[in-house]
Amino acid sequence: MAKLGFLCLLITIVLVLLFSAKVESGRPLDSNFKKRNVRQLYEALNEFANTANRSGYEYPDRKSPGGPDPQHHSKHD
Repeated sequence: MAKLGFLCLLITIVLVLLFSAKVESGRPLDSNFKKRNVRQLYEALNEFANTANRSGYEYPDRKSPGGPDPQHHSKHD
């Protein structure tokens, strides 16, 4: 029974090592690709910010009544 446990442990260790070797051998991203991706993201965010600034939020010209609305804030008995 001890041999079977040792064999399972050995197989598990080998599988973990093989899996980690496969993960590490993946092709890394090209640094130019990363830079291009960041630049495109920056340009898109910059364009979005410029569009938001150009549209500008206009506040309404009407004035607030300055107090609670008695029809909506009264207690109903």
